[in-house]
Amino acid sequence: MQIKKFRYILLILLIFLFSSNSLFSKTVSITQLGYIIKKSIPSIKIIAVLYPIQNKNAIIKDAKMAYTILKKKIVIYDIAKQFEITKKISRISRFKDVAVIIMTDKNIFNQKTIKFISGKLLKKGIPLFTNRMNDTKFDALISMFYKSNKLEKHLNKLQLQKLNIAVANNFIEKFIIDVE
Repeated sequence: MQIKKFRYILLILLIFLFSSNSLFSKTVSITQLGYIIKKSIPSIKIIAVLYPIQNKNAIIKDAKMAYTILKKKIVIYDIAKQFEITKKISRISRFKDVAVIIMTDKNIFNQKTIKFISGKLLKKGIPLFTNRMNDTKFDALISMFYKSNKLEKHLNKLQLQKLNIAVANNFIEKFIIDVE
């Protein structure tokens, strides 16, 4: 009876461990990206977040935490289909002193879509931040992600110039420059 109970507990524990993404792969949070926004562009008053709808519960919790810590207005927009992106960008473009964070996935927010969004935002002078590797090569200003459990911060200096954003050199030195 004890062995059967032990196996049952072990099975439940294993199911819990394997279903928990946070133990095996970390994702940069809205709070972490928001902190970079706050330090690099203090004039930003609103942080707009685009995210895939399947992550809604986690994003809502993360956005509340980001607001509490950063004291910046956080506006979240869920995306179920790619055609919704243009409408959401149009809404975001109406804000003054705004930056956009994209919590990426492989389907809706592929890198081609990041380039499209960045182009639309650049026309309005809005910086784009993401949580995925190589997005700076697709015109995101900053991307932060975990690689082998180590946080990496990447910067697109060309976007910094296009957006006419002045940032201290000691801040830039903390980043890996992907695009000069």
